[in-house]
Amino acid sequence: MFKVIFGKKAREDLQEISSYHRKVASPQVANKVRKGIIDSAKKLQTFPHRKPILAGTEDRSSPVRYTKKWSFKILFSIFVDKKQVEILRIKHDKELPEKTVKSVK
Repeated sequence: MFKVIFGKKAREDLQEISSYHRKVASPQVANKVRKGIIDSAKKLQTFPHRKPILAGTEDRSSPVRYTKKWSFKILFSIFVDKKQVEILRIKHDKELPEKTVKSVK
């Protein structure tokens, strides 16, 4: 089992996503989206290596992988020596792929 932690930028992304949904929809929708993303991230405790590698990050010492929840990509790296998965960023699918890759460098 891996410990899942949210990095600073991922926490900021989650807060921004939650605030956006609170404004455009409702507090209930914002809470549902937030909880859904967190629950998906927690599932990475087991078998995080099964998730695909984000294109353009293959040659990093710790490639960035992703999982999806609705239209969001949850970007993460695996640190085997620490038995830890760090959530790096949470990005909407409509963001350009090259912008997504740059955001995790």
